[in-house]
Amino acid sequence: MNKWTFLLAVMLTPIASATDSSKSCSIASCDAGEKVITYIEKGEFYFACPTKDLSEYIATLLGLVSATYQLTGKLPNISAKTGEPEYQGQTKEMIDALRSSAGVSTFDQAQALCTKGKAKIPVMVMNNPEDAMSIWVVGANQKPFWMPKSFLNKR
Repeated sequence: MNKWTFLLAVMLTPIASATDSSKSCSIASCDAGEKVITYIEKGEFYFACPTKDLSEYIATLLGLVSATYQLTGKLPNISAKTGEPEYQGQTKEMIDALRSSAGVSTFDQAQALCTKGKAKIPVMVMNNPEDAMSIWVVGANQKPFWMPKSFLNKR
């Protein structure tokens, strides 16, 4: 797991949780075939996406905005061109690479390809890459989707 993935996974893990945080798939091992359940704390949200790259791109941007706000009390400037938070240096390079991997030009385009996730959806893990913030799951009568590991708990 690279330093960005680790940092963002930690930031996206629900902190004030009424459930046992050790059950979160961002902490616990959630293996292929295991039955788990989506989780959202009040005021949180995630996106369910058709590809890992889209999920990683959106989760990273939301994590960066959240971290910036928590550290500074201000939201970052948002680019009128890409709809992304405006950062410089390595952070900008990381965002550019994630956007390219996701195959989109803007954050809005990426969001349109995904759906807002819901809580308490029982799903089964299809793939849980160790070096990713996202996990591939499928629910009853649903198409498989990628979502952030931090919004998924073991049952």
